[in-house]
Amino acid sequence: MNDTPPLAGLIDQYEEFDHVAEQILDGTRAEITEHGLRRTSIDAIARRAGVGRATVFRRFGNRDVLFSALIAREARRLIATVDSEVATRTDPEDRIVTGFLTFVRHLRAHPLARLLVTDSDEVLPKLTIDGDAPMAMGRQFIAEQIRRARADGATIIADVDELAELLARLALSFVLTPNSVLPLDDPDRLAETARTTIVPLILGSSGH
Repeated sequence: MNDTPPLAGLIDQYEEFDHVAEQILDGTRAEITEHGLRRTSIDAIARRAGVGRATVFRRFGNRDVLFSALIAREARRLIATVDSEVATRTDPEDRIVTGFLTFVRHLRAHPLARLLVTDSDEVLPKLTIDGDAPMAMGRQFIAEQIRRARADGATIIADVDELAELLARLALSFVLTPNSVLPLDDPDRLAETARTTIVPLILGSSGH
């Protein structure tokens, strides 16, 4: 099709999608989770979503844009989950630790995470070379959290945007290389790791 929607516009505006577009994204996620990316076709997605094949193309243009939009939506949902958890904390250090633990827990449990093993050749470019949108979302969210901590009286020891960039890239590494010597399956130990490493990076050695 010649009228493929621009990818950046789709990602930026996905929250304004109507219920049909959301059905398509839900169908895409279900099909990919069940069958993997290589074995998922537009026809299968349309059937799963309960819409016609032409509707999928009208909303997303092609399979590549559809998958990128799904990644963007899932990234935003993960960020929203982290945000809801940190919103319950008033202490800056607790917000950092809670945000880190929530991110790791939900990322490791995400049904699409296995695609990095089964369909790495298609998924990796979406998170690296073509991963500007997810990275920008994470960077913006982290920067907002750091500025909130500063407004609450915390001493931030580095440039906010540069610090947010570093932390967003650290977060991305958990997606790209999930195997780690970090105690990812032990919340208490992982929380202590966050307090002794990530917290000082943001707040300095005092933690406040």
